[in-house]
Amino acid sequence: MAQADTGDISQGPVATPPQFSVRCDRSQRHLFTSVAGFWDKAVARRLYDATADAVSGVNAQSIAFTALADMRNALVQSSDVAPVNQMLIDFLIGSAMTRCAMIVPSALVKLQLRRQIQDDRFRWFETDREALAWLDGSG
Repeated sequence: MAQADTGDISQGPVATPPQFSVRCDRSQRHLFTSVAGFWDKAVARRLYDATADAVSGVNAQSIAFTALADMRNALVQSSDVAPVNQMLIDFLIGSAMTRCAMIVPSALVKLQLRRQIQDDRFRWFETDREALAWLDGSG
């Protein structure tokens, strides 16, 4: 049964739960991640571990791969999560990743990421079409 909207906003907006997915396409040598919500260190660490496992699968022989990060539902994170996120960024920079396209329509999330990432292999896009074109070398 649907609940009526009472107009009570005392509890604020409905929060997006922290979640992520990580998968790899070994034949195409692509790593795909999707993140959403507001995170704590434990969730950020699980993303790091899942990404490291996926990279070992896609990059078993240190052959170049690309990454696509869908961050359309990501929120600005607290400074507590920044060190774990930096570990993930450093891990990817140290891998055989050649490009990482990040779909980030939020200006605030993009600003937060740009503070942590100073590597030309990472680029920010507003749509998946632009991101995929860049990953494929046609953008």
